[in-house]
This record gives sequence, C-alpha cells and structure tokens, in this order.
Amino acid sequence: CVGGGTGGSILERTTAGRKQLTTIDFPDVTDLNSLHGSGDVVTAVGSSGTVMVSTDFGTTWDLTSGMPGTTIYALQFPTATNGFGAGFDGLFIRTTNGGNSWKASFAYANHLSPNFNDMHFLNGTTGLAVGSYRVALKTTDGGAHWSQMYKDTTAAAVTFYGARMVDENLAFMVGQLSTTNGAIYKTTDGGANW
Repeated sequence: CVGGGTGGSILERTTAGRKQLTTIDFPDVTDLNSLHGSGDVVTAVGSSGTVMVSTDFGTTWDLTSGMPGTTIYALQFPTATNGFGAGFDGLFIRTTNGGNSWKASFAYANHLSPNFNDMHFLNGTTGLAVGSYRVALKTTDGGAHWSQMYKDTTAAAVTFYGARMVDENLAFMVGQLSTTNGAIYKTTDGGANW
C-alpha cells in the first residue's frame, strides 16, 4: 500500500497493513495530487505536469517528460496498460503501455478548458471527467472525443469534485451548487438524465 500528500512530496508505504508506515525518499520536484499502484509499479502525478513512475515499489523513481506544465489532479489505471490523468485547464493524459509513455491532449466544453478535478473510467475506452463550472464530460473512445453530459455554468462556486461510474448506465457525481450547498447527482441512463 502506498499513500501520498502535498506540501513536500510525501509518500509513505507499508507492506504490513496499517501497522507500519515507512517514508519513501521521493525527488522533491512537485506537490503530489494522486497516485496509483499495482504490484511493484507506482505512478504519482502532481503540479507542473509531473508524472513519476516507480517499478520497484517506490525505491527509485523516473520522471516522465513531455507533459504540459499544468497540474494533474486525478489518475486512474482501469487496466494494467491503460491509464488516464486529468487536471488544470482541461488537461487530459493517456497511456496505453502501463505508464512508460504518455500522450497529452485537452478536453473542451463550449470552447472552454475547465479544470478537471476528477475522472473515472470503466475500462480503456469509457470514462467520465468532472470539474469546475459544473462541467461533466463523457468519452467512449479513450478520450479522443468528449460529449457534454451536464449543462455547465459560468458561476465559479458551482463545481464537481468527484465522479464514479458503476457501469455503462449507472454513474454518480458530487459537487457544490454554492459555497454552502453540496450536491450528489445520479444517472441510470448513461448520463442522458441526472
């Protein structure tokens, strides 16, 4: 198990459940926002477009280059080879080789690039990305194309923070309608109605 945090790039791991945490020596290159691990392979993402990969359970790290210099907030590997990340200004990254290389693009809603706070993929093709200004986008081709699932707004306080897809039809989003009013959204028809 590996966990991370911001403010100094802190990573801790355990091989004994929650009984014993060991701080991992991690290059002080960025704040970390999300990570994913499978076996000995751990991928961490953060500010300035940073993607770090360890193939030995965090003992050594390699910095992936070529990412746009914008913050990545979310990371998920729905399969061993297919991984996705999303972040600031509509940044969307994808790997099809387990994180060895990444391709970056930007997703748009109404000709704007929102900040993506979270995303969730069922598999290597179908996923949901949510973010600022109540933007919720869905892809069925691994992020090559996105369709708007919910009407966005220009109100800065209205945002989505989390998304989970249970299957092709059932999905949830959480966010806020104002600074004091949270909301949970549910669809049972693949996002046609919430």
